[in-house]
Amino acid sequence: MKPTPTIRPAGAKSQPTSAFVQGLIAALDGDRNVTVKTLIVALQAMSAYIQKVRQDVAASEPMTLRTHHLPAAANELEAVVQATAQATHAIMDAAEAIQTIALTLDDDPQQMLVQETTRIFEACTFQDITGQRVTKVVHALDVIEQKLDVLIRSFGDAIEQEAAKETAVDPAPEGDAALLSGPQLPGLAKTQDEIDALFDSV
Repeated sequence: MKPTPTIRPAGAKSQPTSAFVQGLIAALDGDRNVTVKTLIVALQAMSAYIQKVRQDVAASEPMTLRTHHLPAAANELEAVVQATAQATHAIMDAAEAIQTIALTLDDDPQQMLVQETTRIFEACTFQDITGQRVTKVVHALDVIEQKLDVLIRSFGDAIEQEAAKETAVDPAPEGDAALLSGPQLPGLAKTQDEIDALFDSV
C-alpha cells in the first residue's frame, strides 16, 4: 500500500484541493480491493470536476473584473454624482436669481414666478436621493470586489495562467465607435488646449 498524502498541520498553507485528490488517487492506486477501486473512480470524477470548475472560473476573468471593470464602474458612478451635484447647484442658483427678479414685479407675476421657482427647488431634492442610491450601488460593488478577492486567492494559479493568455490589450476605438463610449471621466478627458493643438496639427 502506498503512503497516504501528507496532512498539513493547522495554520499551514494548504495544498490545492485538486492536488490533494490526485495524491490520494496515487496513494490508493494498485489496491485490488473493489471498494478502493470504486473510491478511486469517484475521486477521479471529483478531480475532473474540480479542474473543470477551475477552468470555468479562470475563463470568467475575475482578475479583469477586479482590476478594471469594478474600479471603472465606481469611477463612473462617482462622476455621475459630481455632475448631478454641479447641475443641481446651477439650477438652484438660476431659480434663486429668478426669484430675486420676481420680487421687483407686480403681485400676480411675482406670485406666479415664486411658485414656479419653488417647484424647481423641490424638484432638485432628487440629487440627494440619487446620491443615496448611487452610494448603495458603490457599496454593492465593494462587496463584489471582496468576494472576487476570495475567489482569486482560491483559484490564483489557474486565474494567473488564464490572465497570461489575455495579455493583448484591445485597441482603443476610433471614429464613430469612440463616440459610443460616452463622455470621459474628468481626470481622463482632454483639455481644450490639447484639443486645439490636435486641430492645429491637422
